[in-house]
Amino acid sequence: MRLAVPLTDDGYIYQRFSQAITFRLYDTEEEEILSQEDIRLEEGNRASELADIGIEAVLCGNLDPESMVDLALRQIEIIGGVKGKADRSVRDYLEGTLEQDDMVVECGGEGTVCTGNCSLCHH
Repeated sequence: MRLAVPLTDDGYIYQRFSQAITFRLYDTEEEEILSQEDIRLEEGNRASELADIGIEAVLCGNLDPESMVDLALRQIEIIGGVKGKADRSVRDYLEGTLEQDDMVVECGGEGTVCTGNCSLCHH
């Protein structure tokens, strides 16, 4: 599986997907990280760019409704409500021990809590 995580300069998960510039890409197999690399996406549609490089899932904090729809249309799984160090969170996800908060969907500056299967949300 190929995962992408929006990243802060100090290796934490950037909490606002649509504003992230740096993404860490992980190539994984079962419970193992095979490789990782950091890329920059400064302009354009992040979902489209991630789909173009074969991303199958995004592990993130919070999303805006447009990003949710864009990712879902490209069949990219959303693993939201995640905080902490990116590398540790990906390892926890692969091991089935990832702790997630409710994901906040940013709607015009107001957050609403998304608790369903967020790849299918229609906000």
